[in-house]
Amino acid sequence: HITLGQTGLLPLFERALFSSTMVSRGKPFPDLFLHAASTMGFAPADCIVIEDSVAGTLAGIAAGMRVYSYHGDPHS
Repeated sequence: HITLGQTGLLPLFERALFSSTMVSRGKPFPDLFLHAASTMGFAPADCIVIEDSVAGTLAGIAAGMRVYSYHGDPHS
């Protein structure tokens, strides 16, 4: 809410915000990605994940989704 609110993009994503508090297991387990896909009515194979963490990348792969990983912090 903070980041999207500051950019003015929050209204575009209000129905598509998901949190690890919605599932019993967080990343690297695929639960959150599978929950989001199911809630939005999509098959995992029809979804993509854009991730900046190893745990998230592993979760996306385990969910059966196409994953695009990036390394955004050159100091880490």
